[in-house]
Amino acid sequence: MKPIFTLVLKDIAIELRRKESVGAMIMFALLVMIVFNFAIEAANMDPAVRPDLAPGVLWVAVTLAAILGLNRSLAIDLDNDSLQGLLLAPLSRGSLYLSKVLSNFIFILVADAIALPLVMVFYDLDPDVRLFWVALVVVLGTFGFAVVGTILAMVSSHTRMSEVMLPVLLIPLTIPLILSSVAATATALGPDGEAPNMNLIIGFDIIFLVISYLVFDFVVEE
Repeated sequence: MKPIFTLVLKDIAIELRRKESVGAMIMFALLVMIVFNFAIEAANMDPAVRPDLAPGVLWVAVTLAAILGLNRSLAIDLDNDSLQGLLLAPLSRGSLYLSKVLSNFIFILVADAIALPLVMVFYDLDPDVRLFWVALVVVLGTFGFAVVGTILAMVSSHTRMSEVMLPVLLIPLTIPLILSSVAATATALGPDGEAPNMNLIIGFDIIFLVISYLVFDFVVEE
């Protein structure tokens, strides 16, 4: 476990110095929510339905911000062939994959921590016990994006248009995760504030984590 945490600390230190990925994700998520808010205002929607739109807007912002962050995260490792140096280091490829998943998860989660309160303000949501369930759904859904996005970012890096290929590959594959996350968030924000069903999200995270861990060695060899 020590090599994994060492690599995660390395990624965090680079991000603290450069301040590129997290800042860009936060600004992008904010812009997405502002655009949606302007569109809703222009449509003259009933203010009573605004809270019903919050789950969809939240996950659109999370998805697009995550794609941006995943692209930037891989670009840092490709600079000056630092990824090749990591591959030559005496550590397993699985440890390298897990470290990148944790790093991406932390970066996206920081952006989520900014986006969630903004959604609550824009869409008139009360900060009550329902926020706990929403935060749990966001954490699990974000981990799923990090798990799948990390391996697909590595796959797309071998293509000529890597920044275009990542969303083309990631969005269709994560549709079950997005839909289940939106549904779980909507349930959590319901008037009863009941615990949402997160079995599909958890199953998605576990299955793709295992698959990605097993195939990462073959991906980096290409």
